[in-house]
Amino acid sequence: MTALDRRDSRFFSLLLFGAVLTLATTPLFAQLSTASLNGVVRDSTGAVVPKASVVLRNSDTAVEHTTVSNDSGAYAFLDVNPGRYTMRVSASSFSTKQVNDFVLAVNQTATIDISLVAGAQTEVVSVEAQAEQLQVSSAELGTVIATKQVNDLPLNGRNFTQLLSLTPGVAPISVGQNAMGGRTGGFAAPIAEGAAFSFPSINGATNRSNYFLTDGMNNFAAFLSTYAVPPIVDAIQEFKVVSHTDSSEFGSVLGGVVNVVTKSGTNHFHGSAWEYMRNSAFDSRPHFLPASQRKALFHQNQFGGAIGGPIPLHGMRNNTFFYFAYQGFRYSQPIGNNILVPTAAQLSGDFGALCTAGFNGSGVCNNLAQQIYNPFTTTPSGSTFTRQPFAGNIIPSNLINPGLVGFIQAVYPQAGTYDPATNSNAFNNDPNTQHQNEFNGRLDHTFSDKDSVWFRWSQIDSITATPNGDLPGLLKNDKIPGINWGGNWVHVFSPTLQLQALFSRTKVSDNALTKMNGVDADSVVPGAGSLLALPVISREPRDAYFLLSVLLMGSLTAARFSRIRRKRLIIGSGQLRSISSRGPTPSRLAATISAAGSRALSPMTVSDSQTRKRAIPRPAMADLA
Repeated sequence: MTALDRRDSRFFSLLLFGAVLTLATTPLFAQLSTASLNGVVRDSTGAVVPKASVVLRNSDTAVEHTTVSNDSGAYAFLDVNPGRYTMRVSASSFSTKQVNDFVLAVNQTATIDISLVAGAQTEVVSVEAQAEQLQVSSAELGTVIATKQVNDLPLNGRNFTQLLSLTPGVAPISVGQNAMGGRTGGFAAPIAEGAAFSFPSINGATNRSNYFLTDGMNNFAAFLSTYAVPPIVDAIQEFKVVSHTDSSEFGSVLGGVVNVVTKSGTNHFHGSAWEYMRNSAFDSRPHFLPASQRKALFHQNQFGGAIGGPIPLHGMRNNTFFYFAYQGFRYSQPIGNNILVPTAAQLSGDFGALCTAGFNGSGVCNNLAQQIYNPFTTTPSGSTFTRQPFAGNIIPSNLINPGLVGFIQAVYPQAGTYDPATNSNAFNNDPNTQHQNEFNGRLDHTFSDKDSVWFRWSQIDSITATPNGDLPGLLKNDKIPGINWGGNWVHVFSPTLQLQALFSRTKVSDNALTKMNGVDADSVVPGAGSLLALPVISREPRDAYFLLSVLLMGSLTAARFSRIRRKRLIIGSGQLRSISSRGPTPSRLAATISAAGSRALSPMTVSDSQTRKRAIPRPAMADLA
């Protein structure tokens, strides 16, 4: 680059910087979990009224915010918590004007222009805000779902995403991830079993282009572009779906932003409790169920409570508030499927029943497709191989691993009478179960009209246990723990300059494993792996893999086992999932300076996500037929 080029580049940079400063004279307010209010104070002739005192008061907590109108008569309140407010405007030589209860919603920039009339300041004129409240300071498109809608509308499973469809431009769509990969209890996004939920398309964007915030903090699970910790319905004050996200604080979002605001305490104690129950005791008997058979047991309970109010300590009652909510979920329903298990004769090595065509004088089945062979006698024969049949389809006892037979007996139930209609001789009545415990706690404190802070902690632990299809002795366990926490600080430097600093941390994991059901693995696995003196594949400080073989059902099956920390047994097979431990999603550190007459700094995202996955290998299988 020549010296002339460098001078031109510097000149262009200065020109661009000057243009930005010129554009920055337009008031822009950035807010993540808060609302803003602005307007102009005028007299009855339309002339502006400078230096007017404007007091904004929260109707529930009595916390006040104070500002004054500037030389142009304009006033602004930035980064105030959503809620019900009143406003009082006074100026010398004018009557005081009181604006009665009005609502500021999340991410709303409301405008209320005030008209004062001449008179004494002791004279108060009360007006209603509904006719004066406008939203002309933002071009975004969005709809607020208020507390009444959240509390009053029925929700199957109490999942708030069902309410997203109340927003214009939101279309529920059915795609693969809505089925959670076919897994019960959700996939990387905990969902109550049987609950209705929606991850919709917003204004035509894909449903994996949306973003979830709680109190302006990142609550996003990147696996399926959903929430990480679902907010408890009774702890939701309101939420807003923003679909025209041109504001800097919502950068990098192609779809919609779902911004949930949780409740804070008020000057009075309030609480609620709930219990939703389904039980087979209340269900009618199925019409075609045999009289000798009991109804399938079914239990579902969703319960919890919430309480909020002031901190009852001296000096804190009017400036410190708390809100706490808990929700539990318990679910149990048998899968009830017919299965085919080995008989006692087959476990002892007698597979003679497989041959329906009868045996010749040498003990070979007349139908060779029903004959089993000894794999240890396999020898090359030209381009193929030959092997010796087991006479009468009976495997000698010296070729049977009794330890692994014991393992099979621990995994399978005993065989009963064979039913050709269902191709089964046993019944698996193990239940699907799910346990969820969810907590949400929030603390708000106002130091003065210039400083206020709040902190929130949300956590969910979801554990789902599902019978492993045709292996009743093995349970598939899915654990989805999630944590979302963070805090917010607002400091007012002057009526035209304000700082909001917010930090959040989100961590969600999806841990899937398969373990033995009601069986001591230490008493089964070592015996199964040692009797044949099979070689150890590999040995590590925490893991040992053993290759086990058994002649069963006409096949030589190799299964691979792993014993890991805490002596949990995991069996690697095509039907069992791998262990995956996914690290936390990115933290969100947002610092927003809001000022009348200056642009806002866009939020900064600190990413420390990490992913660790460890897979249990699939077993090898060699067919003997």
